[in-house]
Amino acid sequence: MKVIAITGGSDMIGILNFLDVAKMLGSHSILLKPFEMKTLLDPIQAELQAYRVLKKSLFSPARPRHYFTLPP
Repeated sequence: MKVIAITGGSDMIGILNFLDVAKMLGSHSILLKPFEMKTLLDPIQAELQAYRVLKKSLFSPARPRHYFTLPP
């Protein structure tokens, strides 16, 4: 699962920045408010497109099928 971290009210934990911590913990992307909706939607659209391509390649009927036969 991909995670996009977005700042909320405060952006600091003591001397640590929340977004830096989120990145260290493995978030895929980080967004600092204020941001434009396009900035949020672009990575989501890219993930959806990658999913569609993968799904099509895995489940396409045009994909060659391999049949194995056991020797007599």
